Amino acid sequence: MMNFAFVRSIALSGLILLSTSGCLVSENLSLTHFDGELPIEIELAPRESTLATITTDAIAGLKGVFTAVDNEIGQTQTLRYVDNKGKKLEFNVTDLNKGVVLMVEKGRDIAKITGKNFDQRNGGTITIRYLFEGGLSNDVYKSIDIEADRQGENWVLYSNNSNSRKAFTEMFLKKNEKPFLGVVGIKEIVFK
Repeated sequence: MMNFAFVRSIALSGLILLSTSGCLVSENLSLTHFDGELPIEIELAPRESTLATITTDAIAGLKGVFTAVDNEIGQTQTLRYVDNKGKKLEFNVTDLNKGVVLMVEKGRDIAKITGKNFDQRNGGTITIRYLFEGGLSNDVYKSIDIEADRQGENWVLYSNNSNSRKAFTEMFLKKNEKPFLGVVGIKEIVFK
């Protein structure tokens, strides 16, 4: 029986290898395993993993899922955000340098993520910029940094609240509500 962890580790090296066990990995990242007389060809496929679920009480019923899609050699090239209100975003990791708006409400950016120098293999810092208070003349934004860290084949997100680093899989965007005005923005982001 073939060990798929071994297969992935060979593929990550990006080399052409011929081992004594009869496995050949070619540059196109397919694996040929010689089992007796007939070779068995296995294509290494991209892998998608959930980074976090996002909910808010500022937009009734909104629930989104943020995922990373790794290519065949373990580099994250694509990030996806899909919510139950019909929004679907798919963007390249390099788009994080200029920023990607995840949520818009009434023509205002509610949440935007930016990742300067984000590494496709190891991660880095992601800044979440969110609308704190949308006024009639000026909008006030706040931002918070989170860390994306690769651990083996999985991604782990960390918040940096009160000088402590804590892993999370859920983000709750708590509404900022004012008397007579209603919801004016996001008061804070709670990580769970």
